[in-house]
Amino acid sequence: MEIKVLEAEIMRGNIHSTYLVVGADAPRRHQAVRLLEEALCPPDVREWCLVKVDGEEASGAEVRDLVSTPPFLGERRVVVVKDAEKLADAEALVPYVEDPPGFSVLILTAESVDRRQRLLRAIEKHGLVLAYDPPKDGDLYRRVREMATDLGLRFESQAVAALLEKAGDDLERIEQELRKLSAYAAPGEVVGREQVEALVAEGPTVLGQYEIFEYVDAITEGQSALALQRLARLIAAGEPPLLVLAMIARQLRLLLAAIAWRGERPEAMAQALGMKSSYPAKKAMAQAGAWSVEQLAEALEACARCDAAIKRGMDGPRALELLTIQLAEGRKGARRRS
Repeated sequence: MEIKVLEAEIMRGNIHSTYLVVGADAPRRHQAVRLLEEALCPPDVREWCLVKVDGEEASGAEVRDLVSTPPFLGERRVVVVKDAEKLADAEALVPYVEDPPGFSVLILTAESVDRRQRLLRAIEKHGLVLAYDPPKDGDLYRRVREMATDLGLRFESQAVAALLEKAGDDLERIEQELRKLSAYAAPGEVVGREQVEALVAEGPTVLGQYEIFEYVDAITEGQSALALQRLARLIAAGEPPLLVLAMIARQLRLLLAAIAWRGERPEAMAQALGMKSSYPAKKAMAQAGAWSVEQLAEALEACARCDAAIKRGMDGPRALELLTIQLAEGRKGARRRS
């Protein structure tokens, strides 16, 4: 089921008690899960009603207990199981799938599943299977173009070819690199082969898909120790310091925009800023309440000073470490004073 069709189904109130999101097209899987999480768990109660589980560390019985427990707040409890194919005793979930209590939704996500499993047959009958297979060879170029457009990127044809040369057919890696390029490119800029060759690293990435975004989140939420840990991973993986800095500045500008659009719907902010998705606007609006305009202005000035220092020859990783501590600790101190 295409993402837009899934979104339309949810808008019409067609919500299933169990979803299996499966397939080797990881970006589409992630996109479908994000859509379900946002649609089923309103922001004001999301931390109370959304539960995420790693299938490698849980059992079917434990997940069944979670979906059988009413939510503390909100209309429903939503349980997302990552790597569900690794879930021990997955068949223990069959009774829930066949007779759900009505106050919970189970989302299982996996790259592949054993079609002989009784659980799969139960989901096909009582729930919904969302299958996202990777594009065939002839469709890969078009798929990359679509992913770039979704992020608001304009690509020269040679830039797409260069990206495929570096990232191969790994769609998860391709999406990560596209997000980096989206953060680095100026508004309206057409990304060429030169930018791709300069910013996209050779070989497979060793980072999680959203690690650079999680690093920036840790800064904006005042988690200095966690931010430094994630920065160390980014540097070790070869992320260019100026690109990391651009990501920080981008998020700070989004927080400023979120303050300006306070009280409006995220879709309005996204449309005004030319975003293809409202997800970054929703996230920024959720984080912006903890910041003031003055704090954000000071943080952006600190980014500008860091940029100048790196370009004058200061060690990039060291400059980013100092900036990370300054921003995260400053945010933490402001939170204590408020």
